[in-house]
Amino acid sequence: MGNLLNVIVVGYGMAGRIHAKTHRNLVGSCRLEGIVECCSEYYPDIEKQLPGVGIFESLEQALTQIKGEVVVDLCVPAPQNIELVRSAVAFGVQRIMLEKPIGWSLPMAITLAEILHDSEALYLDTYRFSLGVEQLRNWVIREQSEIERVQIKFNKNRIKESFSGRGFDKDVPPDAWHIEGPHMVSIAMMLAGEIIAIEEAKLNDMVDNNEMLPAHGSASAKVKHFNGVHTFLSTDLCSNENERFVEVFLKNEVCLKLQLPVSKSTRLISRVEKIKDGQIVDSFVIEDRPMEQCVSHSLDYFLTKNTQAQMIDHGVRINQILQSLVDASASKPDAIAKRGEEEIL
Repeated sequence: MGNLLNVIVVGYGMAGRIHAKTHRNLVGSCRLEGIVECCSEYYPDIEKQLPGVGIFESLEQALTQIKGEVVVDLCVPAPQNIELVRSAVAFGVQRIMLEKPIGWSLPMAITLAEILHDSEALYLDTYRFSLGVEQLRNWVIREQSEIERVQIKFNKNRIKESFSGRGFDKDVPPDAWHIEGPHMVSIAMMLAGEIIAIEEAKLNDMVDNNEMLPAHGSASAKVKHFNGVHTFLSTDLCSNENERFVEVFLKNEVCLKLQLPVSKSTRLISRVEKIKDGQIVDSFVIEDRPMEQCVSHSLDYFLTKNTQAQMIDHGVRINQILQSLVDASASKPDAIAKRGEEEIL
C-alpha cells in the first residue's frame, strides 16, 4: 500500500465529483487523499460521499499535509490552472492531470505548458477513451470505404446552470467553443486526421429573460482535414434536445451514426448504427463511461507509462484549434473565404 499514488482532486463540481469517485474506486493504484474546494457549501456532500477524505480550502493546505507520491488532478475553470500548477510545482509535485480545456485561449495554454515543461502533465482527452468512439472507428475500417464527410453535434440546455455561474472564472463565462469544442475537435481528429483549415465558423450569445452571456450560447463550424475531408461541428447550449452524436458519411453511401451518452445521463451506453438508404441495417450497443475511463487510464500512465494517455502538448494542440475557431467566428465569412488555405493551424 505504501507505493500507491496519493491523489488530490482540486474542484468538486460535476467533473471533480466523477474524478473523485473514479479515484476512490481505483484501490489498487491510488488513494484519494484530499479534495480542495473553496466553496464550503460542498463540504457536507464531500463528507457524506467520500468519508475519510481530507477537505481543504486551498491546494497549499492540502500539499502541506499530504506527502508521498502525489498526483494533483485539476477540475476547475481553466483560467485557474496557471496559479494552481505554479503552487503544485513549488511544492515539488511532478504528476498533474488537467481537465479540458487547459486554457480559454492559446496564450493561456502555452503559458501553462511552459510552467509544466519539466513535469509529467496529462491532458484528459475524454473521448479518446470512449468505447463508443473506438467501435465507430473500427466500423469505418471494416466498411473499407473512404470518408466523405463527418458531422458532430453536442447539444444540451445549460441556460439555468450558466446563469448561476457554473464553470465561470469569477463572473467571466467561457465561450461556447471552449465548453464542448474540445470534445468535438478531438473526435473529429480521431476519425479524419489533422485539421488544417477553418472554412466557416460562428459563435452566438446565450440570451434568457433579457440577460445575455456573450458568445456562450452556441457555436458551429466547417473544418477541413489534411486528407480533404470536411467535418461539420455544432453545439447548442440552449437546446431542448439533449444529444451527443457523430455521423460518418462514407463514399459507399453508408452512414455510420454514433449516439454517445448524453449530458447527466444515468444510462451510460453508446450505440452505433449502420444506415443504408435511410434504413438502419445493423447496430451495436456498448456500455460507455468516457470520463471515468479517461481518468482511470490517465492515472495508470504514472504507474505503467501506457501509450493511451495524452500529454499536455496534445492539450495545447486542441487549444490551438479552439483559438482558430474563436478567431474565425469573429471574422466575416468573406474574410475567411479570402484567406482560404492560409487558415492553416
